[in-house]
Amino acid sequence: MSRLTAGFWVAAYLTRLRVEDIPVFVVKRGDDTAGAVLIKMNTLDGQACCYQRSFDLMSGERIWVVLAEGVEADVDAALDKQRSFDPDCWVIEVEDREGRHLLDAPGLESGAERVIQWRDEGALLSVRRHGESAAIVEIFTAEHGRHAGIVRGGTSRKIAPILQPGAQLDVVWKARLEEHLGSFSVEPVRSRAAAVMSDRLALAGLNAVCALLAFAMPEREAHPSLYRQSTVLMDLLGNTDAWPLAYLRWELALLEELGFGLDLGSCAVTGSVEGLCYVSPKSGRAVSAEGAGEWADRLLPLPDVLLGVGSAPDAEILQGLETTGYFLEHWLARALGDRPVPDARGRMVDALVRYS
Repeated sequence: MSRLTAGFWVAAYLTRLRVEDIPVFVVKRGDDTAGAVLIKMNTLDGQACCYQRSFDLMSGERIWVVLAEGVEADVDAALDKQRSFDPDCWVIEVEDREGRHLLDAPGLESGAERVIQWRDEGALLSVRRHGESAAIVEIFTAEHGRHAGIVRGGTSRKIAPILQPGAQLDVVWKARLEEHLGSFSVEPVRSRAAAVMSDRLALAGLNAVCALLAFAMPEREAHPSLYRQSTVLMDLLGNTDAWPLAYLRWELALLEELGFGLDLGSCAVTGSVEGLCYVSPKSGRAVSAEGAGEWADRLLPLPDVLLGVGSAPDAEILQGLETTGYFLEHWLARALGDRPVPDARGRMVDALVRYS
């Protein structure tokens, strides 16, 4: 990937500062092609701070980090030491009482390196702390599938409330190389937390959906149809009592999308389309009462709700979840390396049993 030379970037930086009437001086000229750049921020009160570019191994981006800060004489000593190590480096001094250096301005924040970037909308699946203030999140998007990245300041009071599982976000992902973890900037589209926080059953459903998507979906692979069905289901949670039926149909769609769909159209033994009441755990095909014979007790239930008929009472939905749960555990999970199905699904089913 192409990269701007140090000399070109310094010229652009000087121009940007002068446009804003911020005094700036080239203290030491470095190598035009690949010299490192050190920025001394002088706040004209006897204090100063020196910034240098560093490489973030997690996100693959170049970021500005503090090399030294404090009394100006101490910062100058640190700069002199750095110059003795690297005679090709540039030293730029910025003078501003407000501490404006513009290193985070568009086009300058990553040392003027070109980055891969895309924008999409998606549902937040998971979040975990990274370092002192950042967070690593997984987001299920329409065009880029399940995608991870770092959110800088993700644990701050401003951003942390946005990063709740199930939240619908407008995201921009950036990285220097495609294979890097990269970083996200996020903007809230809508929060689903308010709809489910007062409904324990709906909250359990939301957690189950997010956990199963994070568990099952291949990374960086688009599944637009399942994405649409997933976000519709998330929007139903807490807003209608009919969501358990939508959830059951969603699990069927999840299995189908990942190549483990059930064939419930006709009996695997007789070919009949009548009297279907079981599912073979070996083939995932429907079986009629006649076809089951003495093997009926070894088969899984096939309630009418899985066939898309009837009034879908709670008992049938629970039977349907027993069947889909078997295939999630014995087909899908095994294909993923025998990883256990997320506990969140079991807690959701237990909650349905208690509330039904």
